[in-house]
Amino acid sequence: MTTGDPEMQDVLFHINNGWPEKKKTKIAAQPYWYCKEELYSTKEGIICRGQRLVKYQRENQKEILINPEIPGRPWQKVACDLFCLKGKENLLMINYLSKYVELKPPNSTTAQSVIKSIYATHGIPEDLVSDGGPSFNSNLMMNFFREWGIKYHVTPPHFPRANGQIERAVETVKNSLTRAAEEGKDLYVVLLDYRIQPAKDMPSPAELLMGRKLRTFLPSHPGQLKPTFDVERAREALRKRQIIQNKYATKHVTVLPVLHKNAKV
Repeated sequence: MTTGDPEMQDVLFHINNGWPEKKKTKIAAQPYWYCKEELYSTKEGIICRGQRLVKYQRENQKEILINPEIPGRPWQKVACDLFCLKGKENLLMINYLSKYVELKPPNSTTAQSVIKSIYATHGIPEDLVSDGGPSFNSNLMMNFFREWGIKYHVTPPHFPRANGQIERAVETVKNSLTRAAEEGKDLYVVLLDYRIQPAKDMPSPAELLMGRKLRTFLPSHPGQLKPTFDVERAREALRKRQIIQNKYATKHVTVLPVLHKNAKV
């Protein structure tokens, strides 16, 4: 299965012959160095990490790219994937409409807890897509999807073209983060750069999801950072709320007299 794929041939070479230090690893196999302990190959020549396929080389390379229907709202449909970064597994979630990305290290928490933390920030999507890895197929996760009203869809890991543009976006982010990790760059700055980059004929992922530009290291006029909703209306509502809060807070407050120097108390 890997005979026609030079990259997978290099990975297979190190699986069979051992992994040296990273700088001596074959160049094409270096992105897999951080999760080398998890990699193995089957007798059919398929390379796996844990219970998931790393890459499946099909005989017919020119498959039709299938793009699903574009959602009508931001965060209506998201895709989720787990990948190895700096030797640790990370959860990556990407929005179908805006291509906005969230990256979270599960650490000692479960994938479910990490997903919940993301949904607490952006809201609950209607649909979630993954390649059906073990972390997503547990009874606990299935119950979570059902209780939260999320439709769960599985894309076969050996047929990424079934997920069209979103698969390309995920690979772009993964490659950028992997290179940044190798070069010792701040991963969150890399994420920020990705989120603020507009496409040729579209706003940036952050604008599509949040309705505003994000402040970055580059100088920008305050007017450019204003959101699309009416900020002044929101400020006026907050001012009215403050007045009401102050009114109730001071209702039973006793104003103490001013004390002067040498005065008896």
